[in-house]
Amino acid sequence: MMLLDTVKKILISGDFIHISLNNDEKHFTSCFSKMEFMTAYTYFNRFLVDTGVLNLYVSTPSSLYRGPDSEFREYAETKNVMFRTHSINEIEASLLADYRKFRKADGKWIRSMAMSIFDSGNSEETDNFGNKRNIVFTGFNTEMEIMLNCMVAADNGFVPIVISDCISSPSERTHFNSLECIARIAYVIDSRDLEGMRGVRI
Repeated sequence: MMLLDTVKKILISGDFIHISLNNDEKHFTSCFSKMEFMTAYTYFNRFLVDTGVLNLYVSTPSSLYRGPDSEFREYAETKNVMFRTHSINEIEASLLADYRKFRKADGKWIRSMAMSIFDSGNSEETDNFGNKRNIVFTGFNTEMEIMLNCMVAADNGFVPIVISDCISSPSERTHFNSLECIARIAYVIDSRDLEGMRGVRI
């Protein structure tokens, strides 16, 4: 069976959990593909509303490091801020206004204690999985939170699925380089592949 056919079968059946990582104003403001993300996520959101699957909106820490070395923590957080902070132009400001008004599909909002939602301290997230073994990831950022959770999901026996234009990063180059790596551990499709599914008209 072709990759797309396999993923469509999973999505149409509703046999998946949707986890949106850091899908908030701060991360949206810093992403390079605001227009593409809004367009793609609007399509996918219609599908989520129509399908009625479990949606988990997870906020993760900004730094992967959780050890006792305060000097290294400060270094990591400083690099993180430098990478994600930039001013926005008028077009981006308009897209940000649209994002603020956008209504996401109903779901559960969770603050994770670690960047990996599969961390032993994050039972609140994993307790929601039930018997579902497929996880669709959306949100931010491609090279850290998305890729890490795809890797750990696969390592824990789940099938990770990524909709490539429903995720983003501050850097276009980093985003696409990371997607190449993610494609080795997850099913990767884009929003155009959703056309014709429940609620989706592109």
